[in-house]
Amino acid sequence: MLSEKSDGLNDGFLPVPAVFVTDTSGKIAFEYINPDYKTRLSAELLLAVLKNLKLDN
Repeated sequence: MLSEKSDGLNDGFLPVPAVFVTDTSGKIAFEYINPDYKTRLSAELLLAVLKNLKLDN
């Protein structure tokens, strides 16, 4: 089914939800990767990370 729905571009690999926060130089300051697509990063945790890294506006 993946191959059919992706016009043959995906032969069996599922995407993995991920969040990356980078600094201005492109260095990864925070990453959240979870292969369980049902478990997402909460907005509260992301905001806490951003405040801690002082990257939020």
